[in-house]
Amino acid sequence: MRNTGLLLTLGIGLLCLGSANAGVILDSAIWDVNGHEYVLVEFDCIQTDCDASEQTWDSAVADLDSTLGDGFRLASITSAEENDFIRALIDGFGWDVWAGAFQDPIDEPVADANWVWVTDEAFDFTNWCDGEPNDAGQPGFEQHMSLVGGGACWNDEGSAISAVGGYVAETFDAAAVSEPSPLLLSILGLFALAVARRTS
Repeated sequence: MRNTGLLLTLGIGLLCLGSANAGVILDSAIWDVNGHEYVLVEFDCIQTDCDASEQTWDSAVADLDSTLGDGFRLASITSAEENDFIRALIDGFGWDVWAGAFQDPIDEPVADANWVWVTDEAFDFTNWCDGEPNDAGQPGFEQHMSLVGGGACWNDEGSAISAVGGYVAETFDAAAVSEPSPLLLSILGLFALAVARRTS
């Protein structure tokens, strides 16, 4: 009976993991310069009705694992060439997208100070939109970076997140290995439930 309970718990857990909300992969490409794969992901709620909490930078970070698996992070943009590559990938999406820059510390009151990449790469190249970053006129209000206008330029964001429809991610390295997909986890969960039911 103990094995049945364990299998049942495992099955339900895997089923729940497999049914977690995940974004929708719209496009991907590998940049020959660094061998990294870049992926444009739309938040799963965009086609229905998003709650603002589903469109935050933190939501994008949380969505990475469920949508893309291990080995991805929000994209860092360290050169004009990389910016152009990402711009071509997201062109025509129609929404702003999150990228992998934020202010450290997160409550930094100076709009253009202490921007960093999630990878700790140098924040030397910038492509801010005119007048950005500006914290929307409220110090410490916009601490994460989005790409606007199909990637034409960058914006510090935190106030108008309803304009953000997804994110752009990239692999840590060319040999990144993905985790099992939500569909596979669902199938494994159903299998574990069937085995548990059969042995009870």
